[in-house]
Amino acid sequence: MSAKLSKAHKKAKKIVKKKKKESKKELLEASKDLDSAEQKKMQLADAAEHAAQVLKHAKANLASVQKVAKNDKSLAEPRKEMEQGLAKAKKLVEVMEKKAREQQDKVEEIEATFEQAESMEASQLTKSA
Repeated sequence: MSAKLSKAHKKAKKIVKKKKKESKKELLEASKDLDSAEQKKMQLADAAEHAAQVLKHAKANLASVQKVAKNDKSLAEPRKEMEQGLAKAKKLVEVMEKKAREQQDKVEEIEATFEQAESMEASQLTKSA
């Protein structure tokens, strides 16, 4: 009986040793898988952080572009009014220049008439003298 017991004991030791080796191997593989998963987790966390920063910058850029677009729209109406006012001012200047030329022509005409009247008066004075 002791031989059977000894044989069973050796067989049990072999089974235990084999199971320990298998467990160590499984533990080592699980550890490697866990390390790999941790690395992937860290990479994903870094990628998520980078994506968050990119999103933050994109939102800031969008806000800036929207602000410029809003300012452009808010300036469009005053710009249009200013251009209309400038056009009116140019027309007014043209009208005023035309009237000034007409008045200058009238002044020259009156001066010519006055000079003619003076010369006629002078010639009458010379004839009567």
